[in-house]
Amino acid sequence: MAGDGRLSVLARLALGIARAERGRRRQASAVLREALSGLAEADAEAARVRAGAWLAFCAQGLGEPGRAAREFARAAGRARPGDGGGPGGARA
Repeated sequence: MAGDGRLSVLARLALGIARAERGRRRQASAVLREALSGLAEADAEAARVRAGAWLAFCAQGLGEPGRAAREFARAAGRARPGDGGGPGGARA
């Protein structure tokens, strides 16, 4: 991803977080999903984890505990570097 494109995605992540912090969770969810889609193309694992956790927080605030649990699980899965599913991971 080019520098401008990555900056745009990170700006959407920041916007989504800001909206979530202000209680605008439905709007935040839409922006965070868009950011996650853009982050999938970038080498930005930490940002993907952060976006996923905030998306889960929004789902929880919107009264969607099942979706919140799935999003938290996805974010946690991305955060585990040694699970064997990606670079640096080794299964025993």
